[in-house]
Amino acid sequence: MESGEVMELAELAKKYCNLVESLASSNVLDELTNIASSLSELYSKVLKLPQVESDSTDIPEVTVSRPKLSFDKYECYWEIFEPYKLEEATCSSLSDDILDIYQDIKKGLLQYEGNEKGEAIWHWHFHFYTHWVNHVVDALHALHSIIQNHQFDVD
Repeated sequence: MESGEVMELAELAKKYCNLVESLASSNVLDELTNIASSLSELYSKVLKLPQVESDSTDIPEVTVSRPKLSFDKYECYWEIFEPYKLEEATCSSLSDDILDIYQDIKKGLLQYEGNEKGEAIWHWHFHFYTHWVNHVVDALHALHSIIQNHQFDVD
């Protein structure tokens, strides 16, 4: 069941989780490029995951505590949920995006490391399409704006 794609995703998941866990004690702005890069790698890799059925009918809930993050002036950003409909922008939270992704990735990683590889693949695939895909896309858009503005000193 385990392919090279799955092993690569597990490594990317571990890298992302370690990055997020280390943000709580460092200068977050210095790591924005790393976060954006890690998110884009995860997004790309999960798109290639095989669709599998869950082996279990009663999947135990894995509890993951979320690190505390603060993006200060970059915490809230404006987004439009449906780009093909004219609607007003809403305020979203960058830390909520980063941490929701973290929570879903970490749960799958714990399953993967606990030799529940099939469940981990199912978890990553299912929760990507039902939850964190929107957080990834939204966070990448916000992070791109921050990085671009810092690159060109537009702030």
